[in-house]
Amino acid sequence: VAPGATEPAFDTCTIHVEGVEGDYVYTVTDGNVTIEDYLGTDTEIVIPSTIAGKPVTEIGPMSFWMDDNMTSVVIPEGVTTIGKQAFNGNDNLANIKLPSTLKTIGERAFWGTAITELNVPEGVTSIDGYAFYTCTSLKEINIPEKVESIGEAAFYYCAALESIEIPKSV
Repeated sequence: VAPGATEPAFDTCTIHVEGVEGDYVYTVTDGNVTIEDYLGTDTEIVIPSTIAGKPVTEIGPMSFWMDDNMTSVVIPEGVTTIGKQAFNGNDNLANIKLPSTLKTIGERAFWGTAITELNVPEGVTSIDGYAFYTCTSLKEINIPEKVESIGEAAFYYCAALESIEIPKSV
């Protein structure tokens, strides 16, 4: 903390790496796995529902970001959170399957991807700011009634998006 300041001048980021299994770097908190990084080069990714015998419940911040090899991803049932910038900048990511257990889509989670349509699962309550920013191929998105908040510019620069219906719950 700088003299006279009450908070640090910058944030720090500490990641405790619990382990690596296959192409996934992960941490474990309260028996649940957060994927922290993807080391593979596959184009079609099916994220496992368990790692080291524990359930995968979160896709961590920036864990798959800037992976231009990726064209599709299946996120398993049990995942409740997709972290900030998790798939940000994956220019070729066109197909995304989200689990019914998902509750939060983090800030900039799919920024700049090539998705053309998306069905947001019924359990999602929050779509954070810039989540789909510059998804210029996104034509259709279905937002369920349970969504309570949609962050700033969540669908900004989605040039192909013809219409969007915002639930009354927002």
